[in-house]
Amino acid sequence: MENKLFLSNEMITLKWSNSSSEYATGRKLIVLYEDKVAEFILDERVNDIFLTNPKNSHEKSKFIYEKFKDLLKFDFRYKWGDGYEGISLKLETFIEFLKQEDRNSQLNKILQC
Repeated sequence: MENKLFLSNEMITLKWSNSSSEYATGRKLIVLYEDKVAEFILDERVNDIFLTNPKNSHEKSKFIYEKFKDLLKFDFRYKWGDGYEGISLKLETFIEFLKQEDRNSQLNKILQC
């Protein structure tokens, strides 16, 4: 089963699967922007995200990467290191974070009018 989410502020579509067995190291997240496709792997074991093929990155790849790092930075539950072992950041949690960020941006635009 494939899931989709359109982030209207960034004009990107995200695709992911409910299955975690695609990759031994993590879950796949596909980022579609215009006619470009970037594929990320979210490693839920160590709370990291990386491009499977950096040659296919596009300007929105950096956006996704930075948003992932923002979530790790601002939510201490997912922090690793310094003797602290955080909880696993699931792909669905990251998707929910992106949805909320998109909604907040839309609301801010409306309120500014």
